[in-house]
Amino acid sequence: MTAHRNDSRSHRWRRAGRTKTLRAFPAMVLLILLTRQAPAAVQVISRATPSLTPASSASSDSFTPVLSVDGRLVAFVSQANNLVTNDHNGVVFDVFVRDLQTGATTLVSVNQAGDSGGDGPSNFPTISGNGRFVAFESRAVNLVTNDFNGTSDVYVRDLTAATTALVSLNRIGTQSASGSSVNPAMTPDGRFVFFESTAPDLV
Repeated sequence: MTAHRNDSRSHRWRRAGRTKTLRAFPAMVLLILLTRQAPAAVQVISRATPSLTPASSASSDSFTPVLSVDGRLVAFVSQANNLVTNDHNGVVFDVFVRDLQTGATTLVSVNQAGDSGGDGPSNFPTISGNGRFVAFESRAVNLVTNDFNGTSDVYVRDLTAATTALVSLNRIGTQSASGSSVNPAMTPDGRFVFFESTAPDLV
C-alpha cells in the first residue's frame, strides 16, 4: 500500500510537471511572436491640407477618432478649418475622414452644395466596417433638403456615392422627426443605424 501511494504521488507530480510544461510553451511562442513584430508607426491624423498650411497640424482641437475594420480610414471630429479646402464655417465642430493609405482627408458633415461644412456642429461619428458609411449627429440644417426641426438629427454619409441621408426621419419619411436625435451607432455592414431620440413621431 505504501509503494502504491508513493507511485500515485509520483504519478500526480509527473502529470503536473507535464501540465506546467504545456502551459509554458504557448507563453514562449507568444513572446517570440511579439518580439518579431515590427513597432507600429505613429501618425498625425488631423493634418492641415498642404495647400492651406504646409507641414502643419490642425488649427484647432480634434477628437473622438473611430477606425474602419481594416484600419485604413479614421473618422473624427475637429474644430480646425484647415484640414480640407471646402471647410468655411469657422470653428464649428465638423466630422472628417482621413484615409491613412492615400493621406487624403474628406469633410463628411458637408452642406448640400458641397462647398463648406454644415451651419451647425456635427459630432459623434461612427464608421461602417468597410469604411463606406459614416453616421453622425448634427445640429446643422443645411446638410439635406428635408431637415426642418432646428435640433440635432442623425445622418449617414455615403463616402463612395458622396451623398448624405437623413436617418432620423418622421414615420412617413418626408422630413426630420419633431424631436432631438443623438448618439448614432451602426452595424458593421452599414445597413442599420441605432440612435436615441426624444421625437414622438419616428414610429
